[in-house]
Amino acid sequence: MKPMRTKIQMVLIAVAVFSLGFLIGTCASAQSPGACANEIAQFCPSVSVGGGALKQCLEKHDNELSGWCKSSIKGARAEAEEACHDEIILLCGDTQAGGGRVSQCLKDKESWLSFECKVKMGLLPANR
Repeated sequence: MKPMRTKIQMVLIAVAVFSLGFLIGTCASAQSPGACANEIAQFCPSVSVGGGALKQCLEKHDNELSGWCKSSIKGARAEAEEACHDEIILLCGDTQAGGGRVSQCLKDKESWLSFECKVKMGLLPANR
């Protein structure tokens, strides 16, 4: 009877560890949008999410953004570059970097992008 009890305890511990990791990941990802909540409310209140419109609005107000918001945007940009690495090379390898040209190239070729790349580029909602 003891071996069965030990197995059940191990399964419960594994589930608890997995659940804790999931909750920590959820909280971490939920912090990013909140980092710019004040700026979004102030500068982009009528801008809808998706298609990169919110990102473009925040970029227009770059000089007025808090350091926390700028840092969050920089982190999101790094995540997008990582998620879209293969697409950047395959689809936009001949595009000169800077001025949003690579981002525009990816948007122009949206139908060829992976799901993760689309999410990180803000072309799809993350919970889809």
